[in-house]
Amino acid sequence: MMLFGVDKAPILRSLRTFSSRPANLGVAMNFILEKKRFTGLNSCVLRFKIPNEAGDLSSLPVPSGVKLVLNGQEKSYSPVSLPSEVDYMDILVKPYAPVTGGGFGAFLCDLNIGDTAPMKVKPPRSIHGSKETIVRRYGMVALVGGGTGVAPLIQIAKAELLSNSVTPVRFLSVNQGVEDILMKQELLIME
Repeated sequence: MMLFGVDKAPILRSLRTFSSRPANLGVAMNFILEKKRFTGLNSCVLRFKIPNEAGDLSSLPVPSGVKLVLNGQEKSYSPVSLPSEVDYMDILVKPYAPVTGGGFGAFLCDLNIGDTAPMKVKPPRSIHGSKETIVRRYGMVALVGGGTGVAPLIQIAKAELLSNSVTPVRFLSVNQGVEDILMKQELLIME
């Protein structure tokens, strides 16, 4: 079975019990850009190597993502990669132009492979009163989003679909045109 263009068997094997090495939360660390690819009209998926001092992010039951720390300000980003990934984290970014108090997306999308970005790991978030996994909790999952707001939804959809759950997942993404669908390749499900 192919899901999001990836053979799901090795991913299912990587969904394991949480690590004994807890994640280092709230401390700015340099995440190294490993891969970069464009999606939609002008957005990118950036793969960052998780620094050793960050700990094991798979120890977090519901990873909330990272905060980019830039010029004394912070901007949150949700991963699109699975919580079980231990060596890297993918984030979806739109390169909004630099403005006073902004420009985080432009900074990230302008990075070259090997460059670093100072980020903090966010603490796990509570979803419907629980910090535990959200897969297999509901009879149906319906996700609605647009633009880079689809990032946390993509992670939720991947986790649910790869959990061997029978829970139906529906994903509605609102876009101006087909060419602006973010992560279109990953959203194609092939059997």
